[in-house]
Amino acid sequence: MTDTNVQTYQVRAVNDALTSENRIHSDEIARRYGFSGALVSGVAVLGHLVHPLVEAYGEDWLGNTAAEVKFLKPAYEDDLLAITTGPGEASGDTRVHTTRVHNEDGSLLAVLNSSRPGFRAPVSPLAWRVPAAANPPREPIHWDRIILDQAAQAYPLALSADQHRTQLQLIRETLPLFHQGSQAPLHPYVLLKECNQALMRLFILPAWIHVGSKMRFRRVLRVGDPIQVHTVPVSKWERKGHQFITLYIAMSVAGEVALEVEHTAIFRIAGQDSP
Repeated sequence: MTDTNVQTYQVRAVNDALTSENRIHSDEIARRYGFSGALVSGVAVLGHLVHPLVEAYGEDWLGNTAAEVKFLKPAYEDDLLAITTGPGEASGDTRVHTTRVHNEDGSLLAVLNSSRPGFRAPVSPLAWRVPAAANPPREPIHWDRIILDQAAQAYPLALSADQHRTQLQLIRETLPLFHQGSQAPLHPYVLLKECNQALMRLFILPAWIHVGSKMRFRRVLRVGDPIQVHTVPVSKWERKGHQFITLYIAMSVAGEVALEVEHTAIFRIAGQDSP
């Protein structure tokens, strides 16, 4: 594989989730949890991280890549974010990149490790797990209410060109590839944002923090695709007083899995009761 030059990218952070049910994106609640202000969503930061990689590789990145993002510190409204990518390390036909985002103070906020061509192992059997019953009514999240390996009912997702364009505006995405109307590939920001929605479909979460995701892009998802979203809670644990949950999420079209995500969040923040 020939080397590809991945450019540095800068963008001003925007609080894309100001009206979200997750009040960690409000100044009042974020400050109650010890932050200096409302947190910009992790999926928005992920959207910025993938920009230079998609600019370099195009749809190839969106359809055949394994990636893992870890969020280390929060981004805040109007932070100037600098996204840099080290030289790709080649192994056969695979190229591995590490992409980092820093704020103006030089603090490292998140790291994205990606390899393409990507994940070639079989699709997880979790993608086909049959729900035991209809989803129960949403209740406030609690350790005992998280039933591991129990699949939720799949639900449909289809975005119009106008809906996709609105989402792109939230993260100031300008790449022409994503602005092709009804032919556009769906932005990873939009897809990971739906993983947040998958969690919120299961539980009421007054304030929670997305801390990382592992992603396996198997084919390009596009505007208008009739996507089915499959969700299975796969782990829960406690560390330093925080309580965590990981969901396995598969997005498929016509029975073919296009994207697998292991989506991890802190659902209860250490030392604090739910507000």
